[in-house]
Amino acid sequence: MDSIVLTDICECWGDGEKCAHIESFSEAASVVLEKIGHEPGISLEIEGDFKDKCSIQWGEISDSIRGMWADEQEAVEKGACGIACMLVYKLTDYKVIERGVKTSGFDFWLAKKTYSDELDDSLNVFPGDGRLEVSGLLQSSETNTIQSRLKKKQKQIKQSDSMSLPAYIAIVEFASPKALLKNE
Repeated sequence: MDSIVLTDICECWGDGEKCAHIESFSEAASVVLEKIGHEPGISLEIEGDFKDKCSIQWGEISDSIRGMWADEQEAVEKGACGIACMLVYKLTDYKVIERGVKTSGFDFWLAKKTYSDELDDSLNVFPGDGRLEVSGLLQSSETNTIQSRLKKKQKQIKQSDSMSLPAYIAIVEFASPKALLKNE
């Protein structure tokens, strides 16, 4: 994979109506990456079931956008969602289609890339094809690592294993930066 262009995040979601909300995820990722000193073009190491490297690109960030993401914890969480959604789109046969419910044990519903939102709207049915759980870290520490987060997320996503749908876990660490994408 050559690169992830954060400003292209809308292409990895189901429809254009969701784009404004999804763009906020890419803004959060951009703010976090910039805040810790990275510049566009930084290399992202991808671990897990999809070992790869790619560059992360983003556009200019305004003071207004920085202000919207002043809460570092929320920016890390939502920024990780943005990067994870793009990785799933680029590295798997899926795209993110909807938010999951908090009690479900996962963050997002996945659909095959061939899934059409127009078909879904006309039938008023959502044919979920998979699940995605995401976690973000500003920087790993001795007690808070990508591997420790993975173990927690593996337990969490088991809540929905009765659905018998593929499950992916994505963990993004911004300081390195690196990401783990694992098919459970």
